[in-house]
Amino acid sequence: MFLDGNPLDEKLARDRAQTAAYLTFLAQLRDADSLFAAVSAAQPAEQAAWQAAVYLLTGSRPAWRLFGDAVLATRSLTPVAAALDRASERGGGSERFVLAWAAHLWDLRREAPGFSPELGDFYFRRWINALHLRQGSCPSPASPNGA
Repeated sequence: MFLDGNPLDEKLARDRAQTAAYLTFLAQLRDADSLFAAVSAAQPAEQAAWQAAVYLLTGSRPAWRLFGDAVLATRSLTPVAAALDRASERGGGSERFVLAWAAHLWDLRREAPGFSPELGDFYFRRWINALHLRQGSCPSPASPNGA
């Protein structure tokens, strides 16, 4: 029997609500991008590292063309990380950003690259969503007072 105000019950309820919100967020991202939806399904929804990394990677068609087959075959981002380790300049601009961040999201021990504003709104939104996926969370609506 659960007691009112039990901290464990409250934590479990918060965790269930966070998981439900995450799964809804993931479903919305899948609905908006058929390539991501197909690749995302290769690992369980709860595999946050996979979801985040492939969300970012599938957003760059050049990067996906280079690594998609290997990523799906291994069900990991190891091929991307290995390519980055072998070549200090693999691709340029947005492609390099996507590869470096996808590898970092897969393995947080890898150095996190920065974000360059010249990459534009598309990659910024994709990056923010990927960070939320990696945390197993979803973006919160903006507060009306800006806080």
